Amino acid sequence: MKVITQHNLVLIDYQEILQTFIKNCIDDLFVYGKLEDNQLDLSDKDTIKIIYHHFILNICNFIVSVKERGYKVLIYYPDINDNELTNYCKKQELIKFLSKMFERIKKVIPINIFITDNTFNINEFENNYNLGNGESIDILFKILGSLCYCNKISSFEKVKKFTQRYNLEFLTEQYFNDLKVAAVLINN
Repeated sequence: MKVITQHNLVLIDYQEILQTFIKNCIDDLFVYGKLEDNQLDLSDKDTIKIIYHHFILNICNFIVSVKERGYKVLIYYPDINDNELTNYCKKQELIKFLSKMFERIKKVIPINIFITDNTFNINEFENNYNLGNGESIDILFKILGSLCYCNKISSFEKVKKFTQRYNLEFLTEQYFNDLKVAAVLINN
């Protein structure tokens, strides 16, 4: 996680959150028999619900817990470190699944999510930005532009349909509003 104070941004690498959710997710997948034969079927509806539940819950809790001041921006890029999930499915399948999931989450949950096609290193980005690197400045403007999209998500009706589809009971209207405030609040 990096704070870019001159733009009131807190950049969060999605892989920071991924590590916190994997153990509980794997445990639930085993409990519900979704890892039989040591294979993870990413097209199975129950498997999808379990993964969405754990990942969205951890994203939301992480965003709410961040105490740094600024707009919280979750950075997603199509790469993943080897982890326990990659033991049960092909890495490329998992990346494709996560990319699709982030696109869906971005449209419904009031979290600033910046999706890039390139591997993203927050420390390297900050160093290049501080040196005045044109590519880093361009990425920063794209990140700032993504903030506008997040602020347009204001209807709980979309969230309600999404929560029913994926059995996300923790995502109540009050939780949604708290998340909205935490994601955009500059003076936490």
